[in-house]
Amino acid sequence: MIPNISYRKEIFNKLNVKIFKIGSEKNPDCQIILKTIEHDIKNDKCLLECRQLKRENDFQYKNDSPYFLKHLTRIQKCQKFCKIYMEKADDDLFEYIFENQELIKYDQTIQIDILLNISKAILEVHRQKKSHNDIKLDNFFYFKKNQTIKLGDFGFCYDQYMEDQNDIIEYFSEKNKELLAPEVYSAVKTIQDNQEFDKQQYDKRIILNVNNNIQNKKINKKYEENQKNTTTLQQIKYGFGQSIFQNSQNMFGVRPRKKNDNF
Repeated sequence: MIPNISYRKEIFNKLNVKIFKIGSEKNPDCQIILKTIEHDIKNDKCLLECRQLKRENDFQYKNDSPYFLKHLTRIQKCQKFCKIYMEKADDDLFEYIFENQELIKYDQTIQIDILLNISKAILEVHRQKKSHNDIKLDNFFYFKKNQTIKLGDFGFCYDQYMEDQNDIIEYFSEKNKELLAPEVYSAVKTIQDNQEFDKQQYDKRIILNVNNNIQNKKINKKYEENQKNTTTLQQIKYGFGQSIFQNSQNMFGVRPRKKNDNF
């Protein structure tokens, strides 16, 4: 349940994404986070980040796995932003390791425990026939109370099995290329290059077909004009011949010889 909020402290602000730690007078240590995506105020239009937040919320709100960061509410759309409430961790895993690097460096037990928690979270994602597609240290969250690690930020989470290469483009083209795994970046680039090549070949075929059609139309038009001119010439010749025949009859009282004439 979300308490009555009396204060909020901004702890993250990048691009359109803002994250706040919230609290109330009755519960100042409230372990709840507010995540907002500011979108187009003029026409109340959601952005790409809003769609990612919705995808994240669809998975994390209904999922009760102890390995996933829990969303406490469904996504809420306002005029200025989309928002969700979720449980608050003490640190992301990157911060936790950085702050405790000397301890972790020499304690193999802690290292193994971290790796096991990461592995269990990823295994649970795959068990549910999903692919997270954004695995990195700052998307894992550390809880000091019971020393657990949970996976969050499911904005790029999709079904594990892709039907064709267009799914790869849909899933990963929106991501920052610098954050993609090398094999994913290579796959996306190869597909995009092939699609661009196919498009160029298609454009060439279209241009060739258009040119052929234009040329054929020119040939057909020229043929029709020649036919028209030939017909006109024949009509002129026939008319001219008829006039000569009539004139010969009028002037000389003769007519052209017929087949049955005896002379």
